[in-house]
Amino acid sequence: MRIVAHDEDSMTNLFFSEVHRHGKLEDFLALTAWRSGSSMPFDVANAELHQQVNFSEFGRPDVMVFMSEEALKRLLSEADPERTLVVYDDTLIKSVPAPYTKIFAVPATGQAEKEFKNRMVANIFMLGAVIELINPGSFDVLKRIVASSVPKKFEELNIKALDAGYEYYRTHKPQ
Repeated sequence: MRIVAHDEDSMTNLFFSEVHRHGKLEDFLALTAWRSGSSMPFDVANAELHQQVNFSEFGRPDVMVFMSEEALKRLLSEADPERTLVVYDDTLIKSVPAPYTKIFAVPATGQAEKEFKNRMVANIFMLGAVIELINPGSFDVLKRIVASSVPKKFEELNIKALDAGYEYYRTHKPQ
């Protein structure tokens, strides 16, 4: 899923590979590209693994989030080796190859399985881990959106996974 947020002065490009869909997923991912205090328009484009992703319309992504080795191999070349922050699930992806210099490893799947006995919340853990990189100060808003976007019976699990991802970021944030 590709999200591009833009206003008159700037643009933020985000790319999330293989994110499981929750009812309002596009809404809260797009919200992460929104900057506090502005009403920035955004575009959301689905980037299914079998499709070629074309970043040329808006430039290279500022942040790319990978949840599988296959997606990393196919799409990493779209990143700017010096500028794009590459976030990856290091439970499923061994490493990010050179020359990419800005990387942040997040054990999303491993933590989802270990802490919650449910790998389906790995994407929510990852969102918690990247929200401050994308839109500092918006974690509480994202938390409310996640709570309202998942079925009630899974709300507590998803909020716990989101909190755990956010805590992971707070204790391991990239320099």
